[in-house]
Amino acid sequence: MEGVIKYAICQQCTLDQHEHNHIHFTCERCQNTSCLTEVEPSFTLPKNYKIKNVNFTISGICPECS
Repeated sequence: MEGVIKYAICQQCTLDQHEHNHIHFTCERCQNTSCLTEVEPSFTLPKNYKIKNVNFTISGICPECS
């Protein structure tokens, strides 16, 4: 669907402790979303671009559903 904004809901995070410098993983079977705080995205932007916020969501199968 074009023009639809989706948000990942982290079951183990509260809003006051949540930062978006990590990856969200959504399981395609159980639909749970987990914060993978030990995985920090790294990339280089072209000159004169400045990062303010990073938000990644990966989907697949979680360890409990494997």
